[in-house]
Amino acid sequence: MSLDCRDRRRWLLYDTFTIRKATHGKSIRITWGDGKTNVEVLFNSKGDSKCQVVVQHNKLADADQAEVMKSYWREALSRLQYVVAASRSVRPGG
Repeated sequence: MSLDCRDRRRWLLYDTFTIRKATHGKSIRITWGDGKTNVEVLFNSKGDSKCQVVVQHNKLADADQAEVMKSYWREALSRLQYVVAASRSVRPGG
């Protein structure tokens, strides 16, 4: 899977974050906008049209914040399906 900057912003809804490292088709390492928590997103190809995405949001303050972020990431992963589909239908060869 490949996400450009525009796709990432559509996926994460313009939340404030800094991409520390992005390895094409493999992973994204993010410092979240709070400056205190980090996110690691791993992409594992499962053939031509499927991909497993694993998100780990680290250094959350407490269980309440963890629940809030679980909900956020659940919605974000649902959005990701639409972003990828839209991206493929617009780009040449996609």
